[in-house]
Amino acid sequence: MVKIGDDVLEVSGYGSYMLNGVSAAELPFLLADRYLVTQHSEDMKNYKFVIQVNERESIIVSCFKDLVAVKFENATSFTFGDTVGLMGDYENGKMVGRDGTVIDDPTTFGNDWQVLDTEPKLFQVVDRAPQYPEKCMPPTIGASDHLRRRLQATVSKEEAEEACAGYQGQAEFNMCVFDVMAAGDLELAQAGVF
Repeated sequence: MVKIGDDVLEVSGYGSYMLNGVSAAELPFLLADRYLVTQHSEDMKNYKFVIQVNERESIIVSCFKDLVAVKFENATSFTFGDTVGLMGDYENGKMVGRDGTVIDDPTTFGNDWQVLDTEPKLFQVVDRAPQYPEKCMPPTIGASDHLRRRLQATVSKEEAEEACAGYQGQAEFNMCVFDVMAAGDLELAQAGVF
């Protein structure tokens, strides 16, 4: 979900989207009467929504099957330096809470940014658990063991590494391998979301 001014673009799996609460609204569209939004699709699995911020910078919301990712292309601190939320601090990537303090624990950070029941709902789709005041909880150790066994049973590490071989950076490669194994879907490596 991207909100600029009073306009909200909400993207979900397989390229489904809502613009200001209108499902499959006509595109192209200007967010905040200024930023052009276009949609591109390679096939029935890959969709990209490009929000053109200026001649060089853009926000790209991409979908591969039912996975959604957000990337900033050619971003500068002049344009994006004051953004807030789960993406962390623009300059240094630190996890900064609502009150401006740096939070070291990812679970605490995520819970700090959880939408409160006193705040307006931005998403139009059905509420998913957890909803405030229920907290987000990481998997338990037993669940991690179950996940590890499930990963080994569906796509082998070797298969995932081969599928992800095109990723240059080690961090992107590792994320790709984990996600391919977790999803049990070798095609996920083609999504380009890392």
